[in-house]
Amino acid sequence: MTVEDLHLSFLLILVAVSGIGMTFNIAPLHTLSGDITGAARRGNAIGLISTGQRAVAAAGALGSGFIIGTAGPAWSFVFSAAAYLVAAFAYRRVREPSTRVRGANSRFLSETVEGFRVVLRVPMVAILLGLMVVVEIFGFAYVALLPALAERVLHTGATGLGGLSSAASIGSVIATLFLAAFADRTRHGWLFIAAFATFGVLLLALGASRTYALSLLTAAGIGACAALVDALEWIMLQASVDDRLRGRALGAWNVAIGFGWIGPLILGAVGDAASIPAAFTLAGMILLATAATMLVAFPRLRAA
Repeated sequence: MTVEDLHLSFLLILVAVSGIGMTFNIAPLHTLSGDITGAARRGNAIGLISTGQRAVAAAGALGSGFIIGTAGPAWSFVFSAAAYLVAAFAYRRVREPSTRVRGANSRFLSETVEGFRVVLRVPMVAILLGLMVVVEIFGFAYVALLPALAERVLHTGATGLGGLSSAASIGSVIATLFLAAFADRTRHGWLFIAAFATFGVLLLALGASRTYALSLLTAAGIGACAALVDALEWIMLQASVDDRLRGRALGAWNVAIGFGWIGPLILGAVGDAASIPAAFTLAGMILLATAATMLVAFPRLRAA
């Protein structure tokens, strides 16, 4: 094994560890936000936290690009690690409310397995997780197609691709700001279905667009829909189970998004065999068909 192979293996291990860390971050973060605010304001809290996450992610992408250009990739990782350490210290100072429901002491593995069994037996949870798998494969996979869209269809370079990504980030921040302000005054189920359907329509529009300005607006809308789908899933999953199972429900959500790697394979194959617009068309049609199924077959979701 060469030195280059060792370096690559080490990088792959780091990627795996960071992925595990991100998984352990989402469930506690959104569970704790509900503990602090209470069930009545849980949606607002999740919307606010989502806004912060997406705004910081957009700023971090710009900042890391600057650091890579001036100091190199290694220093970008150093700054990222330092930010995580500061965040970990800040989280340690957050005090959980005394009203938090705590389960009985038991073995970690058996409790985790039993928790997944319980949440998956809740019809609403099963529906939401199934829908998350669909949108993760055919919705969020649009990100993998953006470079090809920018190059082959819009005939723009790296700057144009960066603009599309930035537009999606801006759209996501605006959407989560809306949710932070109005989550307690909206019908979550209907908003979820609307976001799902609009996601599909905008994927169709992005695939059909040949104008960069129109593509920017469409990308912003797609980013907004993606952010709403994620945040509304977190809200409705927690509302569908007992307090002691909210963390398990969000853990199951992490399992559902683990199927996302399938999307780039499918849509990438369609893009190579047919065209990039055809791949966007397939993704949009599947999301629209799924949204229509929600309206007809899932009254429980409409009432959420």
